[in-house]
Amino acid sequence: MLGMASPLSEQDMHDLGAYFASKSPLPGVADDKLVKAGEKLYRQGDAARGIPACMACHGPDGRGNPGAAYPQLAGQWADYVQRTLKAWHDGTAWGSDDHAQIMPTIAKRLTDADIAAVSTYVEGLHAAEGAAPATAAAR
Repeated sequence: MLGMASPLSEQDMHDLGAYFASKSPLPGVADDKLVKAGEKLYRQGDAARGIPACMACHGPDGRGNPGAAYPQLAGQWADYVQRTLKAWHDGTAWGSDDHAQIMPTIAKRLTDADIAAVSTYVEGLHAAEGAAPATAAAR
């Protein structure tokens, strides 16, 4: 997201914020055919292919880990997650610092079917009921 947002002016960001604030969010609905495979990758990864479990960084319910700058994935649209993973997989995503290389390294090991499955699973994730939102670590 940083690569897309950094060129925006303060006014552009304000305008985008106002636009999205005017919209009513709709809950994502996961495709049942892909959920099982996506859940397995998200929760267990695939050690044989060097794919860590997504939840190791993004949390069991997808709330992320702000202290380590791992973003929330829960409820994110499958299409957005799929496009982002595909861009990392194909080497067309942005970011040059060491932290920005974590996901491209992992995404290169994913097949198109893996990307579709985990994207669909993530769309259906929602924070555990009664769970406090993740917060950044104290510095």
